[in-house]
Amino acid sequence: MIRKFLSTVAGIAVLGAPAAFADQNEILVFGNFTTEDESFAMAAYTRNFTPQGTSGLAARVSVSTLSYDLGPTDVSRRGARLALGYNIAGTTGGETSFFVGAVSERFNGSTDTDVFLAVETYQPLGSGSVGGVLEYSGVQDTFYVQARYGFAVGSAEVGPVASYVDTNGYHAYDLGVQASIPISTGAYLLPGLAYRNASPSGFSSEDSTVFSLGLYTAF
Repeated sequence: MIRKFLSTVAGIAVLGAPAAFADQNEILVFGNFTTEDESFAMAAYTRNFTPQGTSGLAARVSVSTLSYDLGPTDVSRRGARLALGYNIAGTTGGETSFFVGAVSERFNGSTDTDVFLAVETYQPLGSGSVGGVLEYSGVQDTFYVQARYGFAVGSAEVGPVASYVDTNGYHAYDLGVQASIPISTGAYLLPGLAYRNASPSGFSSEDSTVFSLGLYTAF
């Protein structure tokens, strides 16, 4: 199952991938769009320098693009992240990871580079698992938090996901469901559906539906 969330979001709430451990190399390609024409797409590679189930260093690089509405203004952001992390293996098969690094974003014609911090956790619970993500990016003072639970359904997991993002006057929360479906050895399909309430500062809030799809592989 999937080692951790690999969210690496650039701002707009992205539903994380429910599941557990994988191998030392992890690749995630993920995207979503909403009925209000907001969108997010990303690709991330994580290298874990110790075998699964053991504590040790990790490194991650990711690229992303997203768009959303800030009142009458259409915001476009393209970014890249490079981070060094440390995985702490739990006694029951769980894992908590800490990442620190740099993020650079092209934001409506200008480029900004700043610090990036993240904490991710995965813990088995019953026949499923729970997980969470907490991130901060100095670019546009972006704060992101996510929590989820995955129920085991055969070899797959499915369950609720909740997230919140605050970035540059844009606030949004998502409530939804996502599945992690094995399609081959070490590979998982990640479909999701969510409700989003977005509240740009000084403007009326908007409700939308979020459709998401991801592909995760570990080797």
